[in-house]
Amino acid sequence: AYLSASYLVYHLLKKMKKDATKYAWIAAMGVIGDYAFVEGKDVLEEVKRQFPLLIDKKRPRQSLVAEGGKMISSAITVAGDKGAERALACLLKAETFEEFAADKKLQEWSDRVGKEIELILSTFEKKREYYPEENVSILTVASKLPVISAISTLLAERYPQMILVIKRQDEEGVKVSLRNQSGRVDLNAIARAAAKGIGRGGGHEKAAGALVKDWNTFKARLLAEVRKQDAREN
Repeated sequence: AYLSASYLVYHLLKKMKKDATKYAWIAAMGVIGDYAFVEGKDVLEEVKRQFPLLIDKKRPRQSLVAEGGKMISSAITVAGDKGAERALACLLKAETFEEFAADKKLQEWSDRVGKEIELILSTFEKKREYYPEENVSILTVASKLPVISAISTLLAERYPQMILVIKRQDEEGVKVSLRNQSGRVDLNAIARAAAKGIGRGGGHEKAAGALVKDWNTFKARLLAEVRKQDAREN
């Protein structure tokens, strides 16, 4: 089952007879952020029932509660552990979504990350490497912020049939984020095979990641693994 941590905590609290329903909006931020729309349907419906202005069931990614999730991820992107601590402190203090979302520092971080991501997305078509046989696009990101996961997720919404590979160099090596919304290939298996002996990789079928020392070897293996999986399907 593909269940977000916030969803599991929410239901554990309910099993413990705790009054968690008034905080369903917190669980919903995790459900939406993890794209667990089917598995977390009951949480989204609960938020819609209690707080109808916070969520659009037909377009949950465009809902106010989704923006709250972005505030948390942006805080971590910009400030690391301190950002996570700030977001947690705001959640612990807030009785409502509006109280949480009113934090000026979280808003500032979210605006900064949002502008950075939009700038990078606007250059995708021009700067990507495209491999038509495999329908793979590779984009190198030079941002100082660790935004490759967010960028790959957003691009996957725009190009669901494409295999997206977003990479960024840092002190540890080349960090890679992989996405394919169609489920045409198993990205977990591909990331593991391509990173073998040169780093580590893995994740989910539609979303995976890797950290490798030898980018050229990783890329060659990745393309080969995609062709291999496509050949098995055909």
